[in-house]
Amino acid sequence: MIDPAPTLRWMDLGDTRLAYVDEGQGVPVVFVHGGGGDWRTCEPLRPLIAAHHRFVAYSRRYHHPNPQDDGGRPYTVPAQAEDLIAFVERLGAGPVHAVGGSYGGRVMLEAAVQRPELFRTVTSSEPFITPPVEPQALAAARALAEDLGRIALPLRKGDTVGATVQLVIAVTGDPEGWQRLAPEARQRFLDNQDSWLPLARAGTLPDTSVEALRRLPMPVLVMEGEQTVAGFRVTNDRLMQCLPPTARRVVVPGAPHMWYPANPAAGARAILDFIGQESST
Repeated sequence: MIDPAPTLRWMDLGDTRLAYVDEGQGVPVVFVHGGGGDWRTCEPLRPLIAAHHRFVAYSRRYHHPNPQDDGGRPYTVPAQAEDLIAFVERLGAGPVHAVGGSYGGRVMLEAAVQRPELFRTVTSSEPFITPPVEPQALAAARALAEDLGRIALPLRKGDTVGATVQLVIAVTGDPEGWQRLAPEARQRFLDNQDSWLPLARAGTLPDTSVEALRRLPMPVLVMEGEQTVAGFRVTNDRLMQCLPPTARRVVVPGAPHMWYPANPAAGARAILDFIGQESST
């Protein structure tokens, strides 16, 4: 029976603790949330996935309700990937299926590159990980990057709420995107506003290499919302070019970048179908 209010657990990584939920039976499907989110980001998927598999969703370092003081450990994709690797190892139930959305998709792919033996399959939703090369596609990707870059403007003034609002505007492509969010979604973003500060301090590091992505040995699924902004779509196009030729791609009907609350049934069905097909081969 699926619990309407899951029990929050804690995973000790040594230098910090990560909050997570764990429900269902069998091989874990570990969900990795994106920027401004936490374990609740994928909550609409929990009853749909936990009915068939073991659903696990955790809050990444610096995200609600985890400790904010982590001794200065950087907020970067490689550091977050190390946390995911440690989390999966401590689950003691690997290799696992993993699903990462947006920034979480970048984290998950980096972890899969570093420790492929820990992952049965990986599913990445619009990770914005590899820039396109075609001029028109590159223009769309740059436009999205510029919108995301505007997060830095309020952060220079210490305005974490403003940075959070700008994130939502950028990923929805809608100037009224923040106002259109459901109240619980706005509160979840606000609960994670302090995560922008360590991310801003860390700066940027090189992306996961194309060569490393092409060598991924496990089955890979790439997801996107049918109504996502052009920048995410064209970077997904490029990601498919960088992955092994066996990689698959699905579109979640009628959904934006954040498809989890918009069409969880279709998204969960795509994940379950992918896992099921790969498990039967």
